[in-house]
Amino acid sequence: MQELPGPVKEAIEKLKKEHKYSISVARINGGFYAYEVKSEMKNGKRSSKSLYLGKISDDGTFVPARHKKKETDAKTLEESMRLKAELKTSDPIESMMHPDETDLKILEAISANGRAGIPEIAEYANTTTAIAKRRLRILETRYNISYIPEFGPRPFGFFRYVVFVRFFKGKVPEAHKIKEVLEKEPRIQFAALLKGKYHLFMYLFAENTKTLDDTLYSIRSDEVFANIRSLWQVSYITYAYGYTPIRQEFFDLLKERVWYRSKEHPKRKPEQILQREYDVLRILNRDGRKGFLKMDEELGLSKGSADYTYYRLLEKLLIERITIRMDKLPARLNAVIRIPQTYIKGFNVHREEFVLHLINNPKTPTNRYALEGDIGIPYGLMYIKPIYDDVLENVDKELRDAMAEKSKPDIEIITDMLVGSIGFRRLPTEETYQYKVMIKEQEENRLRLKK
Repeated sequence: MQELPGPVKEAIEKLKKEHKYSISVARINGGFYAYEVKSEMKNGKRSSKSLYLGKISDDGTFVPARHKKKETDAKTLEESMRLKAELKTSDPIESMMHPDETDLKILEAISANGRAGIPEIAEYANTTTAIAKRRLRILETRYNISYIPEFGPRPFGFFRYVVFVRFFKGKVPEAHKIKEVLEKEPRIQFAALLKGKYHLFMYLFAENTKTLDDTLYSIRSDEVFANIRSLWQVSYITYAYGYTPIRQEFFDLLKERVWYRSKEHPKRKPEQILQREYDVLRILNRDGRKGFLKMDEELGLSKGSADYTYYRLLEKLLIERITIRMDKLPARLNAVIRIPQTYIKGFNVHREEFVLHLINNPKTPTNRYALEGDIGIPYGLMYIKPIYDDVLENVDKELRDAMAEKSKPDIEIITDMLVGSIGFRRLPTEETYQYKVMIKEQEENRLRLKK
């Protein structure tokens, strides 16, 4: 074989130090192509496995290979063989319902910061950037992941409410007709048909109780509902845990909160936002990972304006973070649960155990609960929960034990999502509001005992 140039030899020596098996070089059309090769004897025959590593130029510059196949998207032959074995033996249903530790960590990383880069995700998951990139791509497809901002209505002067509807004699309107009525109302963020004591659930925002009453009266007056006797239970719900994705239609209402300086309005009200803040938030709600330079171009802003505005939204607590929403889960059921709080002393005594139950993550792709908050009818708590391989009796007992509550919860099974979506994700325990409050209280107690 023709003598290799000195710089090429140096590049090969470097590759030898970085890889477990031997390095082979093929010269094709004047270029040098490096492979990692493993040779062994099997049943009296020599067999070999190889992985193309990349191209070496005359000056010794090494350009790594860009592999399209999952099993060859690796930096070493050893890693490639391991990936092939994983793909051959993995149960797709099992891996979807119970991801391994690396996948769980990646889901946590992007739930906590949906704009995190691959190196940051890899560091959190304690893996290589190549594996993190490949696994992320698989997870995005597997769970149909979208990146969206986590934000609530309170900074903009809206309050949260929930509505449970029971149709008498089970005369439930057709799903598509209910959907047509509800999706036209931008205040409704989520609506679903239920199986249980109630038939319809709505989660919505309203500026005040007068607007809430007017909105619900308008919905009930539609011919889809007007001719059917029904019972409507309405309650506030406070923010406690989880989040609900905001529909793009809500921005039609939010536009009224944009402030323009004038003689009549020289100062901005607390619930008002700037036009640029509104524009950036609206774009992020469609695509939370969209590049800031592309936003600048789309909005006709000077370079860096969208980037600056995004961090101002975070600083002003108008948004909590960019997070994820999973739209395809292996959950057997999704449930809306209401449980009354009849024994407040018992709950307060066991409050820390309840918080730990709420925020500690099981070995499933999502948090234990997608949403939790206080409600007024009945006075107690409401949850939205994915149910994987558990039975309803266990869900019932687990929740009552955590709350030190004897009253039986109402568990309504979601049968059809009509409007909006549920905020399924896997937020790390340490990122939750409850965890931060608990740590702060423990520190305050520790300092108090020192005095």
